[in-house]
Amino acid sequence: MKHLWFGEILEGNEIDSRLESIYAEASKALEVDLKLDYLLNVLDQFANEMQNGCERLSSLLTGEFSEAEKNEIMTEIAKFCRKDHLVKKIKRELGTEDLNDLSRVDFERNIFESWAPLGVLAHITPGNSPGLSFLAIIEGLIAGNVNILKLSSRDSDFTIEALRELFKHDRSQSIQKKIAVLRISSKERDKLARVMSVASGVSAWGGEEAIAGLRELTLPTTRFIPWGHKISFGMVSKEALADANKLKNLAEDCVFMEQQACSSPQSILVEVESFDELLNFAENFSKYVAEASAKIPFPELSIQEQAEITNTVEVIRLESVNQEKKVIQASDKSWRLLVENTPGLGLSPLFRTVWIKPFSRKNLVQELLPLRGYLQTCGLVATRNEIGELATKLTKAGILRITPPGEMLGSYDGEPHDGVYALSRFMNRVRAEIKGLEDIWRLSALCEVQDEKPTGEIMGKPEFQAQTPDPKKAKLFFRSGGSSGEPALSPFSYDDYHTQMQAAAEGLLAAGLEPSKDKVMNLFFAGGLYGGFPSFFTILEKLQVIHFPMAAHEDLQFVGKTISKNNVNVLMGMPSYLIQLFKANEELFKTSKTVEKVFFGGEHFSEKQREWLKNEFGVKVIRSASYGSVDAGPLGFQCEYTEGSVHHLNHNLHTLEVLKLDSDKPADSGETGRLVFTSKKRDSIRINRYDVGDLGRLIEEPCQCGRKIPTFELLGRHGDIFRAGGTFFNYNRFSKILIDKTGFDGESQLVISQKGGKDKLELRIDEKFIHEPISEDLFMKEYMDLQECVIDEKCLDFEVVQVSGEELLRTPGSGKLKRVVDQR
Repeated sequence: MKHLWFGEILEGNEIDSRLESIYAEASKALEVDLKLDYLLNVLDQFANEMQNGCERLSSLLTGEFSEAEKNEIMTEIAKFCRKDHLVKKIKRELGTEDLNDLSRVDFERNIFESWAPLGVLAHITPGNSPGLSFLAIIEGLIAGNVNILKLSSRDSDFTIEALRELFKHDRSQSIQKKIAVLRISSKERDKLARVMSVASGVSAWGGEEAIAGLRELTLPTTRFIPWGHKISFGMVSKEALADANKLKNLAEDCVFMEQQACSSPQSILVEVESFDELLNFAENFSKYVAEASAKIPFPELSIQEQAEITNTVEVIRLESVNQEKKVIQASDKSWRLLVENTPGLGLSPLFRTVWIKPFSRKNLVQELLPLRGYLQTCGLVATRNEIGELATKLTKAGILRITPPGEMLGSYDGEPHDGVYALSRFMNRVRAEIKGLEDIWRLSALCEVQDEKPTGEIMGKPEFQAQTPDPKKAKLFFRSGGSSGEPALSPFSYDDYHTQMQAAAEGLLAAGLEPSKDKVMNLFFAGGLYGGFPSFFTILEKLQVIHFPMAAHEDLQFVGKTISKNNVNVLMGMPSYLIQLFKANEELFKTSKTVEKVFFGGEHFSEKQREWLKNEFGVKVIRSASYGSVDAGPLGFQCEYTEGSVHHLNHNLHTLEVLKLDSDKPADSGETGRLVFTSKKRDSIRINRYDVGDLGRLIEEPCQCGRKIPTFELLGRHGDIFRAGGTFFNYNRFSKILIDKTGFDGESQLVISQKGGKDKLELRIDEKFIHEPISEDLFMKEYMDLQECVIDEKCLDFEVVQVSGEELLRTPGSGKLKRVVDQR
């Protein structure tokens, strides 16, 4: 007799001594850190193994399982353990994947809530139900609990061996340290009580007597979670009595699985006004039951099972002498209908034994009241005009599932079980109210991040665009590429989109947006599949802030008047548009001093531009609205202590690597390298080690805000470094010389062309922002590589050109400035 004790196999009575130390073992298991992402990935690997077939496990399914039933059990386990199924289940049942992360629920007060494990969860499952026993443990693991499963002495080794198969994928061994499977007879009440004494919750399956016995052993402080027997039935309305197709489907529900499932119909309630009508229905329905029964071989029954059927049938026959009752039975006794002209539900001896009873629409709630606590599924046969009324009546009567006939035993991903979500019963809802955290959304930001190191090849733009998105999930598309390459579309599922917008909203809160006080105007560009405006619309909606969705409107005076008239104190948009807006409304904004905060994205905001807004218009806060890319989504955010282009990582969405410029090795401490991101939560497409084209370095010093998540500094793009005249140049060097030496605070662009076999580099600058003459000599003096190419080696021509802002080349759709344009 085999047991599984937190990763160790024990034989026979070896378990007795271990139970003496169950408190110590449970305490150690509670300390084990099992991350949900890791668990889901391991389960997905296990699901692939099950889907491909595992004969060794299948052979352990002993008892009365046919080969088809064995295959069905293996398939259901594989389906259940798939990551996409489990993510959907978690989100549906708990509303979030971030189960143990205390997150803000109230902007007015510093209130945080999260899900947390019950602790130690004991599972008592019915005998010879290997699929159920295994999946019960998986649900307990997802909820973060330590799981102790009681098996009966007659159960096979399937559950233990399936878990050992799962453990092969558990590199960290954190999963096996949270599981014990014990063979304890229900008669061994001392041992069972020992297990129950350490349990924070008891999930118990069984009949009334078994549930009552287990409840007696459960401590008053322990959450008792019963999954008792349920009763299901079919219902046929008066107007649907002759609906042959639906009645055929209902007959199949009666025959399938020998009525062993809680959702199998034991009775058919028929809307009739007399016993004759009820008999007519039963005679008609018997034809469909005979057809359905003929398709499935009748099982061999035990003496007790056959005796119960015989006894029930003979009692009805006897009572039919002087009561309105009748038995309609197959000649080979493979099925039978028990017709009785008494309202209410009948308890069937199962094995294709179905009660046919009348119901009154007017008195339905009263007729079902005696068994209300047992009601589960109703297969409803009714016309379109009746369904609404009958469904309402059924829910008032206490029914938990209403299905079409033929689908009573079916289910869907994330479906409640017996009217409740299992995961929420296996967890607690925790709240915390903490002062001084107005800029914090989730408390995990204050904890050390311990992510698995990504593996695999580096993915660039071509590899990203070459992927085929999941057609069932890719529902939302934004334009990608542009300044970084040929335009393409980046796909998102709606789950992807809302998860990412939630993270961006958290970042804005950290950057200084105050939802309870601020009025925000969204001035990002819209149209042409550009994601800026609609994304920030959703972000601001999640923050529940007062929002004016203006977009980058061309009538700058209209925009300015709207801002002033409505006391809008926060502007969000691209720096180039925002600077134009302030210049067009210079006197109005200087007088009103309305704008207090500016959150920008898409372009660099120079120090001179920042100083101008603060000194001339009284703007107090200028920070990044979000750092990200269309493909990968929000990647970073700023807080009140991050300066310039320093950002915190959106740690709940991504992991970050900084790799060397010339190889895929990690950059040295403080070294500038390529920023490579791996998305933790993306289901429509894969983003693994994606080189987004940006350069940066990790900041090792802790931030004063207290966040312990990775912090990095953006240092330009790959495209900012280019070759001309045989030498590498950096756009940022030209821009820095302009700002530092001339006070220039506008936009500039480098255009590379070729004439007569010789490269030409043209620095185009917006003439509106020139405060003093700017000559080529300034750059020769400050940039030695340029001087060598132009003057010494004469392999490059260089010219400074003053142009209007409209002449600068931009990315279609987003309006972003192309900092380097190569026309060669």
